[in-house]
Amino acid sequence: MIAPARRAATEAVLAVERRKRDLATALDRARRPLEDPRDRALATEIAHGVFRWRGAIDFLLARQLRTGLESLAPAVLAALRTAAYQLVWLDRLPAHAVVNDAVELARALGQPHATGLVNAVARRLPRSLEAAALPGPGEPGFWTATCSLPGWLASRWRARLGDRRAAAWAEFALRPPRPVLRVNTWRLTRDEAVSALAAEGITARALPSSPTALAIDSGDVGGSRLLVEGLAGVQDEGSQLVAAFAGVGPGERVLDVCAAPGGKTLALWAAAGSDAVMVAADRRPARVALLRATLRHAGADRVGVVEADAAAGVPLLPIFDCVLADVPCSGLGTIRRDPDIKWTRREADLARLAETGRQIADRAADAVRPGGRLVFATCTTEPEENDEVVEAFLASHPDFALERPRQGDLAPFLDGAFLRTAPDVHGLDGFFAAVLRRAGLGSGLR
Repeated sequence: MIAPARRAATEAVLAVERRKRDLATALDRARRPLEDPRDRALATEIAHGVFRWRGAIDFLLARQLRTGLESLAPAVLAALRTAAYQLVWLDRLPAHAVVNDAVELARALGQPHATGLVNAVARRLPRSLEAAALPGPGEPGFWTATCSLPGWLASRWRARLGDRRAAAWAEFALRPPRPVLRVNTWRLTRDEAVSALAAEGITARALPSSPTALAIDSGDVGGSRLLVEGLAGVQDEGSQLVAAFAGVGPGERVLDVCAAPGGKTLALWAAAGSDAVMVAADRRPARVALLRATLRHAGADRVGVVEADAAAGVPLLPIFDCVLADVPCSGLGTIRRDPDIKWTRREADLARLAETGRQIADRAADAVRPGGRLVFATCTTEPEENDEVVEAFLASHPDFALERPRQGDLAPFLDGAFLRTAPDVHGLDGFFAAVLRRAGLGSGLR
């Protein structure tokens, strides 16, 4: 019998490679039959590990093959990749069980003729990262194998950042992220959250970057009462920084135009207070349903929810003090958390996504009141999707100006007027934001 965690991980990897779904969605589906939380955790570890280290894994597999990886059926390659990650990177699993399950997975996934190849290749793989002898700096394969970056992304980062910073970013993306919580501070304080977690054997500490952020230093937070009861949610520190950067104050009217799954909406709600007027929008019915569920679970029932395509226009009047446009992007700033993005994105995607960002910013601006502000945000590090979109927006909207934020706790994360986080500088995923202030009435502008 194939170990349930290995089957789930391999099915998730295969679904991503076939471009049927992203890793988070694929894992959610593949893990549904798993009742044991240990199996769920192992399936997640294996699938994420495969995509974090796919360049290195493919380098090691190619050493054992007479033909290229492209000659293998997707199911065979998925079985070999998941086996390689377990054999080389996870020392607590018995090698014979990993190899046998890889063989049976190839058979179960409709490739019985490939079982001999899978068995032979898996048995010849090294049993540790040290034994793998990956290429060092300056050697062929260093960027694609050791750093596990697709060639186009390695070239792009090296040209813009230089080799030292590019290697640091790549190495950062190979380390699993620590859990960070966003406390729903309208229901309990951060100190109360720390105490509640301590009672469950979980060590947490407040992060100065955001009034809602808690870093988890030890303990398994997955089944915590805070998460179960909607008193907190998992949200990256950089993502919470964007909400803090928006500078929402009590009683403001706030609109979040690309809101699902709702983490930033909840952080803005905490800042605005329960008497504020807040609206959250997204364009797909499934995303809207997820948004509603997130808000309901957190006790933010008073946030209005609208189904609207922000790129086509938000059907709301220009009455909002703050409009957040956290636009769809390549996600290349978050490949530590979503490692499949490295392999599913193409450089050609950036221009298309930048155009979507421009469209959304243009339409979202229509809901900003005179004197109000538009906050443009992404989770990417690429200039086409960030600085260049802001420049294009300002060129076509003379009644908006880039606002330099107050320093305060955000000072370490500011790059001039922009919020910009970087792995080698802040130890955080790459996020970007800009505040664009609309001229007030009587300014002589439109």
